[in-house]
Amino acid sequence: MKSILLTLSLAYSLFAGTYDYDYNGIKTFQDTKETDFFINGEFEEIIRFDALVVNKDNSKELKKIEKTIKEYLDNKKDIRVKIIGHTSKVTDDANEVRADSKTYVSNIVNYFSYSLDSNNSTKLSKKYAQQVKDDLVDTNITKEVFVVEYRDAKDLSHTNFLSAGRDLSNRVMVTLYVVQFKDVDLDADNVADSKDSCLQTPKGFIVDERGCALDTDKDTIVDSLDKCSKTPTGLTVDTNGCPKRVILGLHFNNNSSKIKKKSFTIIQKYATFLEENPAYNVQIIGHTDNKGDEIANQKLSLSRAQTVKSAIVASGIDASRIEAIGKGEFEPIEDNRSEDGRKANRRIEAILTLDK
Repeated sequence: MKSILLTLSLAYSLFAGTYDYDYNGIKTFQDTKETDFFINGEFEEIIRFDALVVNKDNSKELKKIEKTIKEYLDNKKDIRVKIIGHTSKVTDDANEVRADSKTYVSNIVNYFSYSLDSNNSTKLSKKYAQQVKDDLVDTNITKEVFVVEYRDAKDLSHTNFLSAGRDLSNRVMVTLYVVQFKDVDLDADNVADSKDSCLQTPKGFIVDERGCALDTDKDTIVDSLDKCSKTPTGLTVDTNGCPKRVILGLHFNNNSSKIKKKSFTIIQKYATFLEENPAYNVQIIGHTDNKGDEIANQKLSLSRAQTVKSAIVASGIDASRIEAIGKGEFEPIEDNRSEDGRKANRRIEAILTLDK
């Protein structure tokens, strides 16, 4: 009897670690790709639980399985749980063969007075595995993590010689696979998604270390769309990232091109800006309201623009970078019928252009 028990123990040791490998002719609820996933996949960890023997109290082990799965899910781990049903060895017509053998004494023959054909074995192994899955799903574990297989009698855990061994082979094996983390870059911006703060950056955009579209000159137009990539801070830009025309808040003596003293601070500031951004040229454009003679207004607007240019040049900027233009009364921005409107129309505009 001791030798029989030793045989049982050795058989269990040999087969206990093999239940999560695949066999030819395996029957599974999952498609081939999912089966290949367990053969070829890379895993951080594989946890094999003790066998759940059919018709035994498995509540303790089931609770352990449930707790472990939930812990990994709570930690945002990508897991799969493989549930495999097994039965004891099929007999088909083997009982009759054994009963006729003169090498078996009657008490041994009685151990084999049962029948389990191949069809029933398949159905039972499927039933065993599905029941364990259902029990775990009932504990509020998402069914998506489970992969159910049934192997009928292809993988015995114990010898079939004794009824105790046959009973132990009717079992369900559960294995938890922790999928190895592989960082991806779905938006192909060369920043791994785990570090990407902007996961849907359009293709071809230049990005920073956070994976967000780069806007070097901070003008709200990303570098990949910015045709004027060195726009100075604070300037309003168009959809191409190029500076819009800005109004310099300069003041002149009435009907004169002489700049009032309080406006020189503005001119100096603009000259400093041009000095710090040598890639830009500038158009200085003079405008007037519609009071007085049209030709006189044209001359006045040009004279004022030229005076501003001279003041900027005097601050150290090369004259070749500045163009003075007079447009008189022909481009009003407000209604000339009011004093406020006429005041707005009397202005000096500056338009930056890149030196190509």
